[in-house]
Amino acid sequence: MTLNEPISVRKHRGKPLKEVMHGARRWSMEHLLELYGRTRDLYSNEILETVLGILEEGAKIPLKDARVEQLDCGTTAFTMLCSFKDWRYTTPFQVETVERRLMQSLDSIAYWADYLIWYPPAESTSKKCAAQRLPLERKPGQNLHRCGIAADGVFKLLYSSKPIAKVAPQSDRFLKLALSLWVITVGGNPVIYPFAKRSLPSHIADIGDTGTLVFNLMATESASGIARIVHGGEFCSPLEFVEKTVARMQAFGRVNSLPHLVHRPDNTVENQSLECIVSSTGCIMTADDSLCSLFSSVQAPELFMEVLVAVNDRLKGSMAHATPHDRGRIVKHLAENLSTTAQVIFRMAKVTKGFFPVVHLRNIINAGLFQLMDDCVSVFSPPQALDGEITQQLAVIFAAMIKFSRFPKVLRPLLSELEHRLAIKSPLLSKDPTLKGKIEMTMPSLRAEGRCLRRKERVTVCDNLKRHLSSAMVVTGSVSWTLPEACSNCHSVVYCSPQCQHEDWNSRHRSECHDMCLDYLERSYTNLSYPYSTRAFHLSVILHTFETLALTVGDTFTSNARFDPAFTEPSRTGSNYLFIPLTKYTAKFEPFIPALKRKRFNDLVEPFRHQISRLAHLPPPSYAGLPEFNLAHSVECVGSFDIHFVVLLRRVRATVLPNALFDYNVQRDPKTSGSDYEIVQALWFFTSPIRCWSEEMAPLTAPETRVHYRDLGDIISLNSEYQLQPESYQAI
Repeated sequence: MTLNEPISVRKHRGKPLKEVMHGARRWSMEHLLELYGRTRDLYSNEILETVLGILEEGAKIPLKDARVEQLDCGTTAFTMLCSFKDWRYTTPFQVETVERRLMQSLDSIAYWADYLIWYPPAESTSKKCAAQRLPLERKPGQNLHRCGIAADGVFKLLYSSKPIAKVAPQSDRFLKLALSLWVITVGGNPVIYPFAKRSLPSHIADIGDTGTLVFNLMATESASGIARIVHGGEFCSPLEFVEKTVARMQAFGRVNSLPHLVHRPDNTVENQSLECIVSSTGCIMTADDSLCSLFSSVQAPELFMEVLVAVNDRLKGSMAHATPHDRGRIVKHLAENLSTTAQVIFRMAKVTKGFFPVVHLRNIINAGLFQLMDDCVSVFSPPQALDGEITQQLAVIFAAMIKFSRFPKVLRPLLSELEHRLAIKSPLLSKDPTLKGKIEMTMPSLRAEGRCLRRKERVTVCDNLKRHLSSAMVVTGSVSWTLPEACSNCHSVVYCSPQCQHEDWNSRHRSECHDMCLDYLERSYTNLSYPYSTRAFHLSVILHTFETLALTVGDTFTSNARFDPAFTEPSRTGSNYLFIPLTKYTAKFEPFIPALKRKRFNDLVEPFRHQISRLAHLPPPSYAGLPEFNLAHSVECVGSFDIHFVVLLRRVRATVLPNALFDYNVQRDPKTSGSDYEIVQALWFFTSPIRCWSEEMAPLTAPETRVHYRDLGDIISLNSEYQLQPESYQAI
């Protein structure tokens, strides 16, 4: 008889407590079960100490010397203590006393949980050979059942007591227990719900797989500890751990596909377990760069998204024949899945390194992100307002997509999805007017940038600083060079012709090529390769944004732009900018420019510096001469680092438009209307960690009027509906 079997007869019910405790200490299972029954009648400190004594004494006996009754009593004591919240107490102080004693005995508790997971039950008292640990791969049966006993026991212990749950993750034994439950497989599939028929009460069975929940608690509280044990390789290699994690997520996507869970209904959804897997993975990816790279390399974020999309499809399909009660549960599940989706984006995709966030977000969109959002919103009947939390989740997901829309890989599928949903008037837009307003407000800029997705409409820049512009280019503002060719050694500079390559080689590239080659190899290894096509796209957006600001603001902008570099951050908002005096600008940003590019930076800035000196001696009416130089500094954020562009522009025309908002002028097509500016030269560099350059800089806000800053110049903002919220600009 064990604790997990119903106690039909208590043979020692009438015996004195001391006699029962004495029998239990002599490894009598019947006496120990009588103590269990008495704890459910009324708590006794003597019983607690007796059970703890059995637990700790049994843990001291080597397995090769332990008798069957000792092992059985040890595991029963473990189960009793893990269920301490089921005991009957008369005062809260008694519960606190039990918690304190259990925290002192956590090592012994972990010992018996480990025994249940890794060792088969003893078969005879005469066996003296060392017990053999079971392999990771298990077969359905008693060994799998014992894993379930351990998982449920540890789960009840941790989730019944906040103090214990806080202390346990500090123990490597508990971290290893959680990892054991995570990586053990049955039939090649992860062990989930090891009990085909659960022995726990129904309210426990409804909250998810206990092994998954235990691991989530450990990973949340000690992600670095879990990562350290994974790298130790005691249970499996780091890559196997990552693959088993992905397999666990996919298994929960359709639970009844596992052999021992085929009795589950086809529409079974494990939202709690799915959320725990995403949360655990996100914590580990944030804590350990190596595991983060492995999760990224196996495309874990998009694979998780595919599972969530498939779950949502099944949930929505079951709505047609659902009862009113079931409809409420389905709506709740859809909302929970939306929250889990946000975690996949923010805690997994966005924490990957290099340019991986861009790739993952593109794949997440292609996996059906917007269809998932549509499914969630569509289940609400027209008169029913969307839940506030759902509206918030939709907003943050959309904001993340917009933030990375400055990259062609994300912009292309994002623009396609938004255009499609605007055309069909999808539930996502018709039932969430706030999100619809944001999308409609953002679409002009997205469409304008979408034109730059076509290679023919991107600017072409040559890295030869002595490049000569033809007279036709100066008049029309159009740049028409052949497709640039990169340096075959460093792959870091491009030229429009052999003549430009020869000139730049003699003037500066000969001395910098070797260092740029090493820099290129290092960036390639860390997934920081920055292809010219993406660079040209970014420069096209910067040029269009700068020109739109000049056309919208007018003389106020163009007058200041002759003297002070303009700082912009298009990924946050296109309509805001900051003028910084050149001396303060160079002092602020030059330390962050790599040494191998510092000469190029000085050569690029020199024409603008010379222009400032020249204009300083001329009266104001002379400022209107063309052509003239402008210096723009633009920043794009990619998760863990920033991309900086220093762009020298030449103003070749002076178009005057009727007064209009930025969002209207940004739709202007330079291909048909011509451009007032051309890019003379551009320099890019990365900074990491993110926004490390931003100390002491004033925040870019969106005030209605002009705001003066003594040190950094002026912020000139447009009276536009699309304004940056102050709280979103925390770092500058």
